Amino acid sequence: MIWSSICFRQRVLRAAAATVCVLSLAVGTRSAVADDCANPPDVLVIRAIAGYSPGYRDMVQRLNASGCRTRIYSPAQAVFAARRIEEDLQTGELQRPFVIVGYSMGADAGTVLSRKLARRGIVVDRLVLVEPTIPTRVDPEVACFNIYESRPKTDWWPMLRGIPVQSTAGTGAITNYDLRLYDPALAEQTTHLEFTRNAVVREIVVDQVMLR
Repeated sequence: MIWSSICFRQRVLRAAAATVCVLSLAVGTRSAVADDCANPPDVLVIRAIAGYSPGYRDMVQRLNASGCRTRIYSPAQAVFAARRIEEDLQTGELQRPFVIVGYSMGADAGTVLSRKLARRGIVVDRLVLVEPTIPTRVDPEVACFNIYESRPKTDWWPMLRGIPVQSTAGTGAITNYDLRLYDPALAEQTTHLEFTRNAVVREIVVDQVMLR
């Protein structure tokens, strides 16, 4: 039953991923994801505050087994990593396509890192955000998938919420996937603090990173 549920969600979300690829081309991005959505990317994984990200090791293992090369950052490390990433792209230590994945404050840091890289002329191939907590905007040339759950009773408190993101230009290749609206059965199984512990959520994230 769990695997059937995962497969159904993958079909739905792959359709969203295909739309993102088309939108990426429409806004003129040079992102490698738009050129080759099947090529295993290098993945920068940004954990939540104090390294808290339940289940992330399982997710990283899945990504590595799928041919990805992964790096792990804390939010504080990620927001200052732009220069090193630029150097590693030049030397080939980091290769395209590369994807940023962040959970909670790690998602917030991921959008900051993406904008810092953009100022250096580097377009992140894809952002996969999980429960970002701070209202933020993503550059329109960056393909972004954001999975979160709106919680009207607690969304006033950033530490316990997930929220949608927007484009800096008002348009862009962004998919905001609110579990409460699109998958209420899964939403009932998750909380902000346990979001990435859920195997179905992790499978969705991996599928979005791989874009297969």
